[in-house]
Amino acid sequence: MGKMMRPLVFIHTGKYRYYLEYVLRQARKHNPKREIVLLLGNRRKIIRYRGLANIHLIDVSDRDFVSFCNVYQHLSSNPYDFERFCFLRWICCKRFLADSAIDSCYVFDSDVMIYNDLSYLDDIVDREGGCDYAGQFYSANAVSPGVTFITLSYLSELCEFLLSSYSGETYAIYRKHYNDLLDQKKAGGVCDMIALSLFRDKAMPRLRTLDLIDKIDGGCFDIHINQATQGDSIPFDFVMKNGIKNIEFKGGIPYCFDKIRNKELAFSTLHFQGGTKRLIPLYYTGNPFPLQFVHMIRRCLKKKK
Repeated sequence: MGKMMRPLVFIHTGKYRYYLEYVLRQARKHNPKREIVLLLGNRRKIIRYRGLANIHLIDVSDRDFVSFCNVYQHLSSNPYDFERFCFLRWICCKRFLADSAIDSCYVFDSDVMIYNDLSYLDDIVDREGGCDYAGQFYSANAVSPGVTFITLSYLSELCEFLLSSYSGETYAIYRKHYNDLLDQKKAGGVCDMIALSLFRDKAMPRLRTLDLIDKIDGGCFDIHINQATQGDSIPFDFVMKNGIKNIEFKGGIPYCFDKIRNKELAFSTLHFQGGTKRLIPLYYTGNPFPLQFVHMIRRCLKKKK
């Protein structure tokens, strides 16, 4: 596969979220020549993100989209719509690539901030004949989808797998995982992280995959800003402060000290999952914009109370 300016794809549905504007502007700062795409599920919110990305509306009448909604079974303590859409986003992404005649892209969670020109990541995934999928292999049984490289061919097979996963052997694995959590009285359940891992194991070695967690020379891809580790597969132990990585910016790039390697490591992305989304404005390094000042005033007023 030759070099190409692969698009950066973010997928969002539901209500307007203020932090997404920061995320899109941050991505643009470090990747000004690359197409930034927002797959959006709410037509009424287009105006809020206009000018920040190339917006493509999600087609809820798509055959695979409808088919998955019909077979999906909710096996999670997380909200139904949230968990189901985590699966559906891969079908939406496949439709976008197919309709746009694009053979590969990068997909990011909508709360991932980018602090690097990702041209070096193109070099990584194209090395030695290229790969079909690169993700964060969080553990033996889960792949974090926060930062993903994926080809249309891999996506097509993944979506077929998702559509068939609520029957047979895969559904038995889903069911056991969920029942074990119930027995242990733990939150969570079956999510796309588990499905991504199962499909990866099934597809290898026919389809080539790559773990991004150990790709640290150009910058780490953060699993979660409030975790000292990067999952179970590769050891990291970052210094924490007040429950989050103790990030220091140098030249606009975030760094954190890793006690295992005994040195500071740069980060290409930071992932503000869950409640840490509120921190996104504080870690924004892009150009100033009007909404940013509104949030600054609100934070100041809260501190005075």
